[in-house]
Amino acid sequence: MAVWVGVIAALGGVLIGGGLALLNGRLQFKQQVHRERQKLLLSKLEELYDLIGQVRRSYEASALERVNSYLNIETPAEVRSAIPTPIERVQLLVSFYAPELAQDLFEFDKFRMTYGEVIGNAILQSKSDTKSQQKALANLQVESQKIDEACRTLQARVVALSKNYL
Repeated sequence: MAVWVGVIAALGGVLIGGGLALLNGRLQFKQQVHRERQKLLLSKLEELYDLIGQVRRSYEASALERVNSYLNIETPAEVRSAIPTPIERVQLLVSFYAPELAQDLFEFDKFRMTYGEVIGNAILQSKSDTKSQQKALANLQVESQKIDEACRTLQARVVALSKNYL
């Protein structure tokens, strides 16, 4: 009987040790997955922040190009290259990685639609009298400032959100 106690104790020790090793491996795997997820989210939020900055610069370049066309000044190449707007990528990143920002993005989209109308009007007014051009440019400036403010608000919200993952 004493022999069986030693065998059972050894077998119990192996089972307990194996169970603890399995539990430890599982916990480490969960922690690693959690860290990688946070790292991915932080990288996507960083990309989102950069893209919002590009969107802001794009709208600034668009307004500057319109002003330059009124004044018959050629827009510099670096300004023209900033005009493509990566808004679809911003929308994708918000919907996948930062749904908390959906309402802010919705508000930003309202400003974008209004800006589109104003810039369309500014283009139409480009051949009109000086007073109409000035009014169109003033409206464009106001909407451009709203876009800028909305982009900066979105960027601030991205920073606040990313602090949750540090």
